[in-house]
Amino acid sequence: MTSNDFVDCPFLVERKRGNGTALYCGGFPEDELLEKLLTYALETAAVKSGPAIPPWVEVLRRGDMTFIINHRSEPVTVDIQAEKTLVGECRDGKVCLAPYGVCILPGSSC
Repeated sequence: MTSNDFVDCPFLVERKRGNGTALYCGGFPEDELLEKLLTYALETAAVKSGPAIPPWVEVLRRGDMTFIINHRSEPVTVDIQAEKTLVGECRDGKVCLAPYGVCILPGSSC
């Protein structure tokens, strides 16, 4: 039996060595903490984040094509700059998805 104030709590360890930084998270943090942790890690690594994608929209690349899938029954416009689609629609450079819709972009468009 374990009894202390930290039972069932996630933890984070950060170690800097030279020009690098390692982060280790034990346990599975709540969504808000996980989002902050990922934001911190990306900023620390100087990685530019992409467009904000709603959690019900899936974006994946397969070969030379990018698939954008709306998993909800409402239409959504996603701020992914696109001028040309193979399947689906874009307006004003943004991807427009119908309810449960799919848009396929040429790989270099996204």
